Amino acid sequence: MTHLRPMLAIAVVLALGACGESPPPPADAPAETTTEPATPSTETPTSATTTPTALDAEGLRLVSPTGSTLLIAFGQPAKAANEALTAGRGAPAQQGLNSECGAGPLVYVGWSDGLTAYFQNDAFAGWAVNAAGPTTMSGIGVGSTRAEMEDVYAGVTVSETTLGQEFAAGQLYGILDGPGPQAKITALWSGVSCNFR
Repeated sequence: MTHLRPMLAIAVVLALGACGESPPPPADAPAETTTEPATPSTETPTSATTTPTALDAEGLRLVSPTGSTLLIAFGQPAKAANEALTAGRGAPAQQGLNSECGAGPLVYVGWSDGLTAYFQNDAFAGWAVNAAGPTTMSGIGVGSTRAEMEDVYAGVTVSETTLGQEFAAGQLYGILDGPGPQAKITALWSGVSCNFR
């Protein structure tokens, strides 16, 4: 019964989410699963029953056991996005306000797997990952190599910045630990972020 409760919460969120429409993906975005915007659930699962989360250039996706996904899109009201993420991932390990970001003050919530969600002007604005944990639906995340990323995303650009070997893969951005094909991703983000250049 304890395993059914979180699954029922996910099913309710997925069923309620079917009432809205999600925005069309950007033209350069890789084809991933079609989903609907998130509708928050009031149940919070334990860390042992959290829903896997996929990184996306449009926001974050909660992945159900059947493989269907629920998009928590950038621009969604902060309260609804935060509640949906908490329902799917469990309570964050840290939260607060960073008033010194280049993009302006950002409210953040972070989990122990390295994922941080950013909120600005009462809307979900971006995410960042700094540890091996969540990946894109294509399996790209912290620890993936430049070659693996270039196999999945066309037109990856890499340049030397004050952050290091910084890359752009469509609307996904990050840092590599070197310039070569076997260089590994050490940080990944999309949307509004808090990087100090």
